[in-house]
Formats: sequence, C-alpha cells, structure tokens
Amino acid sequence: MVGRIFAEETLEAFHDSLDRILQSPDFFDRFYERLLGRSPAIAAKFDGIDLARVKRMVRDSFYLHMMASGGSPHAMERLQAMAERHAALGITSEMHDQWLDTLIEVVRELDPRCDANVERSWRAVLGTGIERMKAAVAS
Repeated sequence: MVGRIFAEETLEAFHDSLDRILQSPDFFDRFYERLLGRSPAIAAKFDGIDLARVKRMVRDSFYLHMMASGGSPHAMERLQAMAERHAALGITSEMHDQWLDTLIEVVRELDPRCDANVERSWRAVLGTGIERMKAAVAS
C-alpha cells in the first residue's frame, strides 16, 4: 500500500497526544495494571513475560502504527508480522478490543488536551494495526 491512509490532521493529533502521554512516567504502569486487571485471560498472556521489554515494544509500535497510517509499506509489513505473532500467541479479537479500550481510558486520564478528536485519532491510527491483528486471528 502506498499513500497516506489518514489526513495529516489525524496523524498530527495522534502524535501530539502521544508526545504528551509519554511525558507521564507512569503511563505504561497505569496502562498495564488496568489491562491485566481486566480479565484473567489477558493476565495469563503476560505470565513469565518481561513487562519492561513489552512496554518498550509497545512504545515503538505506536510509531510503527503512525508510519503505517501515513502510508508506509514497510510499516504495514511489520504490522502484518506483528499480527501473525499475536495470532500465534492466541490473542483474540476481544483482547485486542480490550487493549485499545484500556489504552484510550488511560489517554483520557493523562492527556490534558484529550477531546473527541484526539480520541478518534488514537482509534484511527491504532486501528490500522488492530484490524490486521483481528484478521490474522480469523484466518
């Protein structure tokens, strides 16, 4: 795929919010505490996992999603590989939805400029990968 998927304004709203969120030293701790508390099935997926490494990977994936949403074919390929790894781990479509919903909850709490437009930008940009992950689960 070549060409921008979303308008520059969407990508900018996401990126600006991401910058604000990443200023919070407890963003990832708050997010994972809440996510793991959502369901025993989700918590079980993290048994024995190096959470510090996962946090770094998720941070990097935010930028990967943004690049894919900007039309980068390489980023789309990397998201597809990520989708296949998640499917192999037994991550369900429902778990992906819970991940995104939890993330949006924490963004609302920590981004003082979060509004409906910012939330839409997060859902749109991250939806680029989430839809691929759900499709990988279904196949």
